[in-house]
Amino acid sequence: MYIEFQLPKGAGGQTASYALGLIQTKLTAWAEKYSIEYRQKIIKYSLRVTFDLDDTYTLFAMTWAPDPKRPSWTSYRLVTDLNNKI
Repeated sequence: MYIEFQLPKGAGGQTASYALGLIQTKLTAWAEKYSIEYRQKIIKYSLRVTFDLDDTYTLFAMTWAPDPKRPSWTSYRLVTDLNNKI
């Protein structure tokens, strides 16, 4: 299971880089607030975030707030396995 953020395409990757920085800043602040450790991995134009405990995904879903200025960049989807995306 993992959380996936889609990074925007275009502008030679500059937009994706900017969006990634915004997501990582918000994610770091969220993790510090709730004392959560996470791992992240970039695959093509998506950022995947994983946690050790399944309960953390529920906490994330209940507490994550997309950035009001860039909601499409900071919205996510929960992927339960490679074939079933929610």
